[in-house]
Amino acid sequence: MDPEEFLIDAAKKDLDQLCHRLGCKDAEKAVRVSRHSAKSEIVNFAGEKGVDLIVLGSQGRHRLNELLAGSTA
Repeated sequence: MDPEEFLIDAAKKDLDQLCHRLGCKDAEKAVRVSRHSAKSEIVNFAGEKGVDLIVLGSQGRHRLNELLAGSTA
């Protein structure tokens, strides 16, 4: 498994666990990886999906992805 696949898989598992704990396990969830700016990708994603709320984690996760890609906080 390449590093990008590993990080995506880990993010999906974390997201599923969080949604289960919060009682929203049936909510639509998405994990996206992009080489573009986080700001533009978030805006594009919201437009594509027609969403009005996006929740982003900014603390508490110090995985390899933060070392490689930095933080969007």
